[in-house]
Amino acid sequence: MSKNAYVTDNRNQFKDKVAVITGSTQGIGAETAKLFASRGARAITICGRNEEQGLKVKHEIEQIGSECLFVKADLAEVEDCRNIISLTEKS
Repeated sequence: MSKNAYVTDNRNQFKDKVAVITGSTQGIGAETAKLFASRGARAITICGRNEEQGLKVKHEIEQIGSECLFVKADLAEVEDCRNIISLTEKS
């Protein structure tokens, strides 16, 4: 097995899909959201507590070519979790 056996360059892996990625205002979450965009996701909802960072990542995702919705949310709050899904479904 090659060193990068699990790394692919499949630009259509998430074509026409909608993704919800939590904790996506920085670090692994932000990079995961950008990866989904680069692999064809039609729309991505990102969420986190830091609005400034969230809007920055949203802009980066839109530059890649996916629609993006940022929802300021704390996943420790059940109502915030419901709101993320509700807003995603409406957009």
